[in-house]
Amino acid sequence: MKQQYPDVVLKGRDLFDASLFRDPTSTAVFYTFISQLKKSIDSASPSSTHRFVKTLDSKRKLLRSYTQNIDGLEERAGLVGTSSQEVTTAGKGKARINTKDVRNVQLHGDIHRVRCTYCSADYPCTPEHLETFLAGNPPDR
Repeated sequence: MKQQYPDVVLKGRDLFDASLFRDPTSTAVFYTFISQLKKSIDSASPSSTHRFVKTLDSKRKLLRSYTQNIDGLEERAGLVGTSSQEVTTAGKGKARINTKDVRNVQLHGDIHRVRCTYCSADYPCTPEHLETFLAGNPPDR
């Protein structure tokens, strides 16, 4: 990112602050960062801890787990989470969660979805989105 944006100085926490959307350059840095982060996450594998939590769930010893991570590795390990397609259904314009099926609460959602900042429409993050983001551009509306 330093090569693409040599004059921009942002700290890691700045990339997750809504104020960065006030400036076109910092917004572009955010989209580039998210594209690179998503590609890294897609090549990651669940850890032994993820598999252990899934084992607890399989043995009916897990009531619920909570994560602030956006990588979705818990779901890849087989743990049903709040972003899982199986537990969301459309109703009155908003998603509803069937809580009895959810074992993993994703406090910040996950990186595998793209949400419109204008209308809150929710879409799967596609390779086309990643290419657009890598160039520092928001998705088309």
